[in-house]
Amino acid sequence: MTPKVFYQELLSTIGFRNKHSGKSLYHIIDSIAYFLNSARGKNLIVFDEAGKFSPRELLYIHDLRDSTLQSTGYILTGPPYFERDVLKNVKNELKGIPEFHRRINNWIELGLPSYNEKLALCKHYGIIDSRLVQSLCKSVEFETLSLLYDAIFNFGLLVLRELGNDNN
Repeated sequence: MTPKVFYQELLSTIGFRNKHSGKSLYHIIDSIAYFLNSARGKNLIVFDEAGKFSPRELLYIHDLRDSTLQSTGYILTGPPYFERDVLKNVKNELKGIPEFHRRINNWIELGLPSYNEKLALCKHYGIIDSRLVQSLCKSVEFETLSLLYDAIFNFGLLVLRELGNDNN
């Protein structure tokens, strides 16, 4: 996805449509900032999997953040290498990245999910068989919630496939 398409999607997601949506990336980011600054109350935007952003894409976040400093907070989530890569790019003085880095208030590393968090995910997706829940929640193969979710999703596909075969 190009940065322009990404920010057009963000503009659409926050429910704002205007004449600039087909214009330059600068106008799209400016429109997003206008909407966020005009909203009542404070806003929060979460960029998931920020480790996938290129340095150039991080600079667009930097521009958006600077334009919405009083109205909007930002959370960027990513794997451990995200912080390492940003720090490497700061050390290498990659254009704009030291300025981006100075605007990061905290780096918070989250631990692995607890048994109870995994249990809640299983229940949320309708896994109620106690042996299956125990197996999923205690397995080191599914140590993160995303891995556990993938296992639950793939198990569901397998069940649907088997149910489809039973009907034939």
